[in-house]
Amino acid sequence: MRSPLAIPTADNAWEHLRVTAMWRLRSILERHGNRLSSEHHNALWALIVSMVARLEGTDRGRLAFGLPTGMGKTTAIVALCAAMEDVQHLIGNKTIAVSASKVEALCELKRAMIAEGVSPEHVGLIHSKRYDPKIAAKIAAGEVAKDDYASEPSEGHDRPILLVSHARVRGQNGAVADYMRRDLLIWDESLFVSDSSGVALCSLDEDAGALQRVARYKPEMADLADYLDSCIGLCHAKMEELQENGEQEAVFRFPNLSADYMEKFRGLIGSRYETVARLLDYVNEPIRYIPTKLGGVLSYRLAVPDDIENIVILDASHPIRELVRSTEGVIDAERDHPLIAGLGINLSRIKRFDRTTIKYMKRSGSRTEMTRDLLKTKRGDERSVSRELVEVIRNIPEHEAALVFTYKPRPRDKRSMASVLLSDLEDAGIDTAAKVTDHSGAQRDRITVLTWGQETSSNHYSHCKHVILAGVLLRAEEDVAAAFVGETRNIRVNIDNDRIRALIQTEAAHCAYQAASRGSCRTAVNGYAEAMTLWLMHADPVIVETLREVMPGVKVEPWRSVTATFRGAKENTTAATIAEFLGRLPEGTREVSIRQLRKETGLDSIPGQSFRRARDAALQQVPWVIAGRSLVRAF
Repeated sequence: MRSPLAIPTADNAWEHLRVTAMWRLRSILERHGNRLSSEHHNALWALIVSMVARLEGTDRGRLAFGLPTGMGKTTAIVALCAAMEDVQHLIGNKTIAVSASKVEALCELKRAMIAEGVSPEHVGLIHSKRYDPKIAAKIAAGEVAKDDYASEPSEGHDRPILLVSHARVRGQNGAVADYMRRDLLIWDESLFVSDSSGVALCSLDEDAGALQRVARYKPEMADLADYLDSCIGLCHAKMEELQENGEQEAVFRFPNLSADYMEKFRGLIGSRYETVARLLDYVNEPIRYIPTKLGGVLSYRLAVPDDIENIVILDASHPIRELVRSTEGVIDAERDHPLIAGLGINLSRIKRFDRTTIKYMKRSGSRTEMTRDLLKTKRGDERSVSRELVEVIRNIPEHEAALVFTYKPRPRDKRSMASVLLSDLEDAGIDTAAKVTDHSGAQRDRITVLTWGQETSSNHYSHCKHVILAGVLLRAEEDVAAAFVGETRNIRVNIDNDRIRALIQTEAAHCAYQAASRGSCRTAVNGYAEAMTLWLMHADPVIVETLREVMPGVKVEPWRSVTATFRGAKENTTAATIAEFLGRLPEGTREVSIRQLRKETGLDSIPGQSFRRARDAALQQVPWVIAGRSLVRAF
């Protein structure tokens, strides 16, 4: 593929790189059926200009582009690296690093670069996974998934283009490996500049108590148990101080641990006592106590050092993810980039979701609730989550595929939620091994179950017309508080319970958006997402409004439960009557008084307590909430 420009020279090399990269980017996208609107073109042009400016050294800083998924961010990396092939000898042998969360995504990126004309000798890939050519071919073809293998070998750390994982960049304890000193670092997905840890004091107390009991029989545990007791005692003292003076935070230090003791303690706990292990990571750092529901201690340390300055961040969740928007020193392209801001481009609204529907069920999707329903029951028992999924998948056309997300198994779990769901689907007569034909004619699994942690990077499931979230990952209060403190790099930053709740909700929305983006709505044709249905169960309807910010045009409909039961037969009937009445109201009706509802449904003779129980049960089924003496639409 040749550039439309004249042969590059020393005088026009940088302009040649910008224009050729954009030309290549547009050509690749159009080759795959995309037609760019002027707004989409301008946003991608601003991205190319920003990457080249940092490569050239005419602009500096960390810049976040919140372009939606499937709009050409990763393809822009390929186009830029391919365009460099013609001018590398003229621009001073500039170097690029690209970092992503998944090694396999980097393997795919390497193959895409080579397919577009980048010399294999110019692309390095660093990872610690095993490599076997036979297994690699199957991984690349999507036939197998092996977490401990990569489909490309680790090689070439000194090549001009280097592909590395986020963990490798962040795992240097604040230092920068020589091979990571690059003219430009492109960071795929959210950038967190700090490593942080927040633990609930009650969980720490529980582990410390267990270690004290173990120490009765294993004297070598005594020093660790005593150290933890001293740490917990200090936390309780700070907690009492806060209660006395009415303040919201206390910053202090735990007793210092030498390197020898740190190594000894880590060896003693092994893979057990997760809370203790997390605490040991930060015992020599400043510690902050915060009065969350369970009491929390947190700390952080810098993970991405300040001298890695020229970073372009490609993060579709940036517009809604409050944690990354609080990161110190990151420029928001939509707000502060001259070209983007000057043209008034709203990056998150370039892609329309008019053919996407969110089916929302107001129901807790926490790990605790999913564990209770899916793991603390026996095969053959009634599992309401499984029944909801069976009903959804049974009514999906046989030629359409479904992608299900649920939680990873914990070490103490005897079985996984994924295996339980698949088993229950099979018991209901659904063929979990069935295949469908994708747009390329390939045979693909009709039903796939993934776990949280797999909701980013991959585009292997874009044939799935339905994405079903069997729960949405909710981060713990102490966890998000620690992350917020770390991103602001201020151990004393003001963070109250309202801020913590808001952070938890935007993190949940980020997870749901990324999970949805694995399905067919990831693919955009002429700026419109392909048709898809997102089935979402979550306790707080605020998540729907947050998703609407990055999914403009999306339709929202209730996901009617087939398992909801209430306290008595009479309340079941009353709840159904209320839900049916609210469901029939015109879209333009935003509010209805409870008095009017009782009158129009003939429920004005129902005793108050029975009515309230039935009302609350009905509100689990329809997108309405209580506001004083009325009910109002949640969305």
